[in-house]
Amino acid sequence: MTLNKGDFFGEMSLFEDEYRSADVRALCKTRVLTIDKTSLLGRIKEDPTMAFHMIQKISGRLRHINTQHGRIRSTDRRNWDKRQDKLEENN
Repeated sequence: MTLNKGDFFGEMSLFEDEYRSADVRALCKTRVLTIDKTSLLGRIKEDPTMAFHMIQKISGRLRHINTQHGRIRSTDRRNWDKRQDKLEENN
């Protein structure tokens, strides 16, 4: 996944009080803002639309992952069917 100007990452660790689950690598000169949970919640309290923006972005990412997962499962299912056909031919 490629992030663009204004995108964010690492939010899961703030919401779930867990360690991050992914690494990020910059492909070009990048400016990054680090924010802790207290500061983020304070900013959301000042501007609740920020939370809505974050939810929209997270929802879009989840939808994208679900689509990818469905494609992988479809491909795997076709490959499974081919393996089953070969097994039946050999028996």
